[in-house]
Amino acid sequence: MATESISTLVIDDNPPPLNITIPKKKDLPRRSTPWRDVELPVDFLLITVKDCEFLSCYHFLKNSFKSCSTTLGFVYFGKMGGDQSLKLRVALMKCSEGSSVPGGSLVVVKNAVTILRPKAVFCVGACLGLQRGKAKLGDVVVSSKLTQYAGKNVTDGEVQPMGGARVPVSRDVSRLIRHAGDGWEAPLLNPSGREVEVHCDAEYLSGPEFVRAKWRCDELVAMHPEAMAIDMEGEGVYVAAYDMKMEWLVVKGMAGYADGTECDLDKWAHFASVMAASVVNNILLDSVIFQSWPYFRGEPADEQMPLTEPCAEFSRSTAMAITVKEGTPSNEELETLSQKIAEGWKPLGRRLEMDESKLTAFDKENEEYSEKPYKMLLFWKQREGSAATYQVLHDALCHPLVNRRDLAEEICGYK
Repeated sequence: MATESISTLVIDDNPPPLNITIPKKKDLPRRSTPWRDVELPVDFLLITVKDCEFLSCYHFLKNSFKSCSTTLGFVYFGKMGGDQSLKLRVALMKCSEGSSVPGGSLVVVKNAVTILRPKAVFCVGACLGLQRGKAKLGDVVVSSKLTQYAGKNVTDGEVQPMGGARVPVSRDVSRLIRHAGDGWEAPLLNPSGREVEVHCDAEYLSGPEFVRAKWRCDELVAMHPEAMAIDMEGEGVYVAAYDMKMEWLVVKGMAGYADGTECDLDKWAHFASVMAASVVNNILLDSVIFQSWPYFRGEPADEQMPLTEPCAEFSRSTAMAITVKEGTPSNEELETLSQKIAEGWKPLGRRLEMDESKLTAFDKENEEYSEKPYKMLLFWKQREGSAATYQVLHDALCHPLVNRRDLAEEICGYK
């Protein structure tokens, strides 16, 4: 007897009932608070796409209201977190599906960060799973790494995939998300009826494709066997946050599978979005740990003015002389720098007089993205000995071709 093809599998069960009531669009406030009355900066920016994602996050906002900016459009504000004195100010926004489309996550995040100046941006909602054995419908997937996958090298008669960026979240966020599920209870009417898991060490794929075909799903899994989920907005959030030098995270619930497995995507997207928003609320409950996180370091923008390249403008305006520490950076400091330098590690290596052959070797020999600059910096420290000083590293980071004065101040300056 022929067996059923995995691509035609049907999941006909429904999500279990919730113990909370998610608002509908008709329940949202009709009138706006004047923008001049909005208290800025906010602590966190939540980015969503679909209505169910937005409404799920909105449910957890306390004392919520909306306002309208000429640049940003409607923004919903509220508080999340611990007791009243430590609640975090949160801004909630929607963007278009995809990263680089008009109104997509890349543009929305860059403009919103410049004006709202949050400590971090979270992309919250629903995603598709890549491997059914790794997570089930409704589970929450928290990014520890994000991989851009869609680039291709097209030549005559040949199309080859290009290696996109594979980046981990920062050290601080990584430590935070290890405990994202601690103390969390899924908001279910019958908690014993279904176990909803929080996967805290997940690799996301993100690109311009909405994948619902087994052949494409299998192709992506073959190239990225550790990836658990796929979405279309994460890369825009990452690229914007990287450009703005700030923290980012993707938290999404599993609403379906990219291999074309049939299920009620609308119902599961609603359920998955609630689970993801609930996990974000759980992360922010321990609000005291975020008190020391810095806000986006830019001057308040005129919200009526259109934005072009805010990150570069503000980084120039905030450049200040610092007192550089004496001695040699520790290995832990170099590891911290490696997790934050991202794609600027090769220009930094050249400023540290690293041969191109060495840079190529570090690139090829290390799969983890943050290991490439870390091994390069360890080699520099060993090669130079006592001459591998904070001052040399500071000057290299401040070079115009590296332009990471923020990291020079963080790693090499006195706090």
